[in-house]
Amino acid sequence: MAKSDPDAAKRERSRATRWVVSIFFVTMLVSGTISLISDEVMDSSGLVVAFLILFIIIFVGIIFDVIGMAVASADEKPFHSMASRKVPGAHEAIRLLRNAERVSSICNDVVGDICGVVSGSASATIATLILANAEVGWPRGVSLMMSALAAGLTVGGKAIGKTFAVKSCTEIVHMVELRPGQGASMARSAGTSAQLVSRDGDYAIIKLPSGETRKVLATCRATVGVVGNSDHNLERSGKAGRSRWLGRHPHNRGVVMNPVDHPMGGGEGRQSGGHPRSRKGLYAKGLKTRSPKKLSSKYIIERRKK
Repeated sequence: MAKSDPDAAKRERSRATRWVVSIFFVTMLVSGTISLISDEVMDSSGLVVAFLILFIIIFVGIIFDVIGMAVASADEKPFHSMASRKVPGAHEAIRLLRNAERVSSICNDVVGDICGVVSGSASATIATLILANAEVGWPRGVSLMMSALAAGLTVGGKAIGKTFAVKSCTEIVHMVELRPGQGASMARSAGTSAQLVSRDGDYAIIKLPSGETRKVLATCRATVGVVGNSDHNLERSGKAGRSRWLGRHPHNRGVVMNPVDHPMGGGEGRQSGGHPRSRKGLYAKGLKTRSPKKLSSKYIIERRKK
């Protein structure tokens, strides 16, 4: 086993400590400043402006929560293709994804928690304004109503935003069309699925079961979910007759034929037959049959895995 470097571990602990301390003081400063400014503005303005400030604070928290979730869920590869075509924002997205841990921490924890605390303070200030301007028989009910309103908007908005962020980045589909109206041509086998990675203008970027990442027109149809019968490859026929029922008939191996009948035939005794070939002499394993001039190659972002 390789020994861990004590200096590297020490540096990592020191970096983590500095990050926690800096986040602590930045959160204190930003939260206090925003709370002070929002309270001062709401005290000197009417109820309409106060409600507007509350909604803005909640909306900012939801937006940053969606950004943090999207950065944590997204795949970096499609953005390299977009950056090579000079798509605006692609380089910034790559930088965010390479620092996904800190970006997610800042967006979800720092900004989200600050907005949650400030929205609670703002709702208390609005409750005070309502009680100062109107006679209410149950003052505590106003405070409870404002707290419930702020909590409901925050939690509901974040739930919708997170669902959108995760679905936009990791939506699982199958039976994908290659051209609009052509019918399903990809991810059709039992237990397979494709991943909707992102969207790029008029195209959706799909990661196929083979590992290939390619662009498909967004107008093409697909079915959400995974193809059933995922244990199909574990089935055993049990007897030759069952295969015959399915139309599969016996095949002779090329190495047992004569040289006149097959390129792998002939030889004294048991011979390997050389490199596996078809009856016409084409390599049977590893030969790339895709035409290098095929027009659809420009839509392939990343080739299939070996």
